[in-house]
Amino acid sequence: MGISGGTNSSSQKVEAAQGAAKKSASGADGSAKTKCCTFVIKSRTIATQPTNRARTRIGIGEEVKLTTDPSESVTWSIVGDDGKKGKLSTATGTATTYTAHDRAVGVTIEAKCSCHTETIGLTVVQPNHGTLESPTDISVLTSTTAKVGFVAVQHFQPNDVSFINCEHKEGTCPGTATGVLSSIDGITHKATGDWILCSSTVNAKGTALAGTDTVTNQHQLSRFPSGGTTDGNFHWPIPWRIQVRGGGQSGEFVFDTLDHVASYTSSSRLLRVDKGGSSAQRNIP
Repeated sequence: MGISGGTNSSSQKVEAAQGAAKKSASGADGSAKTKCCTFVIKSRTIATQPTNRARTRIGIGEEVKLTTDPSESVTWSIVGDDGKKGKLSTATGTATTYTAHDRAVGVTIEAKCSCHTETIGLTVVQPNHGTLESPTDISVLTSTTAKVGFVAVQHFQPNDVSFINCEHKEGTCPGTATGVLSSIDGITHKATGDWILCSSTVNAKGTALAGTDTVTNQHQLSRFPSGGTTDGNFHWPIPWRIQVRGGGQSGEFVFDTLDHVASYTSSSRLLRVDKGGSSAQRNIP
């Protein structure tokens, strides 16, 4: 009897200790406590330029890696997604990559665990202007011809985002010419060739294209007779098109018009070509 009673007493003590431990890990009503996860969302662009990779203003098609800090597995979603706000690489986990839509849009991305929610806002922007930078003069005068022009690198602004995942192609337009340049009146600028990829380079002039543009006009010297007093002008309003690589979701669009202009001033015998902020010129002998 004594031995049996002692065993019961010891068992009761163990049960009491276990009950106290359970109670300390439970709420006042005895329900299990859940440790709430707390975190913030950190963003880092995949593109290494511009140098501010924590920026929340990004170019169309640009990619941003989002992570929880400290690391917590969450559910990721695009708030109010209507199918035109981009996409996430994964819907669960400690990280996801957001790929921007191919049109300007404001996006809110939500990260949610069982008892905590955080959001981050991203602004997606389209290119709004194009320029030709770092021109190299390729003008050549021969005994019979006057070739005036340059080769330059296309750049897309604004310069605080990257368009690394985009590609560019010029469009079709008719030309108009007057005076001594009237022989090319009505000539059409054609959208020929392949789409050219944007590069990873972003500088003060914007995102650089991975290629160059050749801008030139070639005429017979006989068009500029000695003692001639007739000026001349030529104009191509060339559409600049862009799309997220492969066409994206919504396809290409025109974001700027670059004026290819040639002019001849008879008083100085100066033939000049301009486009996108760059130019070349020569005096006709």
